Amino acid sequence: MKNGEFRSEDIRITQLENGLTVILQEMEYSPVAAVTVAYRVGPLWETQKTRGLSHFCEHMMFKDSEKYGPGKFWQIVQRNGGLANAYTSRDITVYFSVVPIAGLEDILNLESDRMFNCLMDAKEVTSEKKVILEEELLTSRESPEGALDISLYSTAFNTHPYGNSITGDTADIQSFTQKSLKKFYRNFYNPSNAVIAVVGRIDTDSVFRRIKNLFGFESNVTAVRPAITPEPPQTGTRRVVIQHPSQLPRISIGFRVPAADQQVSSALSLFSIYLASGRSSRFEKLLVKPGLVLDIAASTNTLIQTGLYTIHAVLPPEGSPDEVENIIFSELERVSAEGISSSEIKRLKKRRMAWSTISDADPQSRSRRLSTGQARFDDPLHFWHSIVNTDKVTTDEIKAAVSRYLVKDNATIAGLKPMGSISDYNTPKVPAESVQPDLIPPSSLKPSDIDIPDKFINAPSVSVGDNTREIILENNLRIILKKDSSFPVLSLGFSCTMGSDREPEGLTGLSEVTAEAMLYGTPSEDSIRFNSRLENLGSSIDLSSGNKYAGGIVTVLKKDAEEALSVVSDLFRKPAFREEDINSIIRDTIASLSEWTSTPIGAAMDSFSKQSTDPPEKSPVPSKESLRAITRNDIVDFHREFCRPSGAVITAVGDFNENDLTGLIRKHFSDWRNPEFPLKETEEVKNAENSYESVIQLDGREQIAVILGSPAPPRLDRDHYAFHILNGILGEGIGSRLGRSIRETGLTYHVSSIYLPFYSRGRLAIILLTSPSAFKEALEKLSSELSRLAESPVSRNELRLEKASYIGRQELGMMKYSAISRILLNYASLNLPLDHDRNSLRIIAKLTEIDLQKAAERWFGKGISYLSVAGAVNEDLI
Repeated sequence: MKNGEFRSEDIRITQLENGLTVILQEMEYSPVAAVTVAYRVGPLWETQKTRGLSHFCEHMMFKDSEKYGPGKFWQIVQRNGGLANAYTSRDITVYFSVVPIAGLEDILNLESDRMFNCLMDAKEVTSEKKVILEEELLTSRESPEGALDISLYSTAFNTHPYGNSITGDTADIQSFTQKSLKKFYRNFYNPSNAVIAVVGRIDTDSVFRRIKNLFGFESNVTAVRPAITPEPPQTGTRRVVIQHPSQLPRISIGFRVPAADQQVSSALSLFSIYLASGRSSRFEKLLVKPGLVLDIAASTNTLIQTGLYTIHAVLPPEGSPDEVENIIFSELERVSAEGISSSEIKRLKKRRMAWSTISDADPQSRSRRLSTGQARFDDPLHFWHSIVNTDKVTTDEIKAAVSRYLVKDNATIAGLKPMGSISDYNTPKVPAESVQPDLIPPSSLKPSDIDIPDKFINAPSVSVGDNTREIILENNLRIILKKDSSFPVLSLGFSCTMGSDREPEGLTGLSEVTAEAMLYGTPSEDSIRFNSRLENLGSSIDLSSGNKYAGGIVTVLKKDAEEALSVVSDLFRKPAFREEDINSIIRDTIASLSEWTSTPIGAAMDSFSKQSTDPPEKSPVPSKESLRAITRNDIVDFHREFCRPSGAVITAVGDFNENDLTGLIRKHFSDWRNPEFPLKETEEVKNAENSYESVIQLDGREQIAVILGSPAPPRLDRDHYAFHILNGILGEGIGSRLGRSIRETGLTYHVSSIYLPFYSRGRLAIILLTSPSAFKEALEKLSSELSRLAESPVSRNELRLEKASYIGRQELGMMKYSAISRILLNYASLNLPLDHDRNSLRIIAKLTEIDLQKAAERWFGKGISYLSVAGAVNEDLI
């Protein structure tokens, strides 16, 4: 690969004698290896008797195999500091991992063993069925998006298997047996039905030899695929309306269109960018800006057979689905009659080409595109061929595609109607004096004795801050540069001191509203024109507010650096803050807040954040009242005071000429001036010093969310690093204590813990999503695990495993320019050394079991706990 340019000759593609396709590519700049294994299995290849088994197999493939017992998969990934996951689409199932290059051998061993030797143990099948039922509840019934999507596809496809739910419905899941699962696994999970792609800092010859040794076994199995019942031609509009206990109306329109490898797909893909991609799109002007929708998206079919081109819209509470539908079809009819101008087509093509280059600049993206292209279309270069095809699209082709496919007689329209109201069961602050349950996790779930050699827990010598250069302009703007020429791409980070900790009393949410308003243009440019400057370059700009600063990232092609800097300069220095834009932002923010707090997780998190903060009104969680209190003058004053060059940071990572880039930065920022008054000191915010419990009942919900937490060390406390490790042991990933004792026993689909270290306070929060039937047992185990962490030392092996994971993950942070830029931006904005990662890992590497135990005693020993429960709760459960 030369200077990041995609060249097919750099890719090695081989098919083994047993049918496995192997795709390899060296990508020297990143010290990682990305592995993707794609199987040609999904709902497309299921029958009425096997619906949902593709997704169930996806889960079971992470369980035990002949070589690796229960939990070993996750612990080996964790030992390497890697990331691993999978997903099932409607026609393929994809497993992906990314690890530091030293961990590649482990990943290949894992993938080989589960391809050939997955055990599908009966007990594991039984427990995982419970997990899948929880997932189906979370993603299909509780989620408005999931419920609407299922209704859309089941209405659009009456006979074709694309109409089936990916997870299967409740009855399907309950019917799964070990026998049916094993039969399905043996048929579809074999070399001739799979593709493996490895991309990263690899030697292709040696990796190929290793793959051939591990995967090259003789196999006489060829997947037997069921006959697919074709969907009859659609001759008129199909409609379905569902009711859901959410707050916002939704509408989804699906049009049946050809497979993704047809030329018409390129025309429709380009048209989706025109309609609804970014803040400069056509629907932004027609629907978002007038306040008719809060959000809208359009996407074309990516499947191997006739699928759906979809338009999804989320409306405000008082929104009119009929009006939105009419405007959508009016625009489609206009394009069908008039087409799109040649200049607009040219702009869209330029935007798509630039986005493709930017999004392809990392090993994980490249690995996934190679494998899925081969699995779906027998073409590993499908993504890049689609780019070439897009460049050939004409105005007439778009007009013809819209005229033929995006019409009412070919449309399925699914609507979601909010139902019911939300009432508080009770929200008292009650002393938490209940006795902790005496529950000991089964011995079979004790930490594994997996070997962790010293090499995994040695702190690395490299740092994200290596080879950086700092420049301070005369106005105190801080610039950090890190050059790498592997790709013709530049990632810019930018921040100012406009954090939520600086918000005036009674105006919680001001920092986020101000940040959003800054994206709405300058006095000479409205929001659409302002955002089109970057979106026409295949990029976009984001800006969000944290506790200490507001910041964002923009990634562009090297040649577009000046335009990107010009946009960031205008963003910081020249926001228009139009009254009508501010009113729109506040209205939409309130609507989104109402939707969020109507969900179990949203209601529980909102309560947890407010009631664990002293004083509660200093919690960064806004309310409808605080948002309505914000005026334009408040925003202007807040921006003028805290968006200043002193304390602001710009980071640049990627391909650039240093002299040229610093010259451009000076051109756009050197005359930026600080206000005459100094920055105000922020008020110290503390944790609540008393325990509390809150219970919120949400009508119509089937799920319960639990947030259980306690005070934890602030960022600069001596116990800060010990708590990072304690948190990892407790609840980061399926291999954690919570993962093993709660998720892997079938009580939930999601359980995790998160350590939140702020400067003046810290918190440890455990998040649990479960059903009423599993609530009591899950809560008991959750409380038990937290008590055990406080009372008993962690084992030596647990500590070594989590250290290895923490240290290894740092290398993954250097996989993409945007990730490096964000890390440097965070360090600089918080006034941390740029080699903070290296210093931190050296401390982590030296931690002992005693260090962790003392930290746990100091913080958990205070006896303060915070508990928020929301969702389908009643007096019998509490």
